[in-house]
Amino acid sequence: MTGSPSDAPEAFLEVLQSLRGATLRGDVTLSETPAPARIAPFAVAVNGEVTVADASDATGRFVVLHDPNGQDAW
Repeated sequence: MTGSPSDAPEAFLEVLQSLRGATLRGDVTLSETPAPARIAPFAVAVNGEVTVADASDATGRFVVLHDPNGQDAW
């Protein structure tokens, strides 16, 4: 996560808690990875992998960006 957890807005902390507490299927694994820097004051990135029969069948990355001041480009 980028940004200081003590400074993070409540809405962002709720998203973070929801991601960390998600119930997953047995073939899905998630791991928190470094989020992009300098895009937003608060960010979290999660890599996901679906594994079937000891082979990685799908991977992806989910990134949550939060800027309390908003971003016109978003």
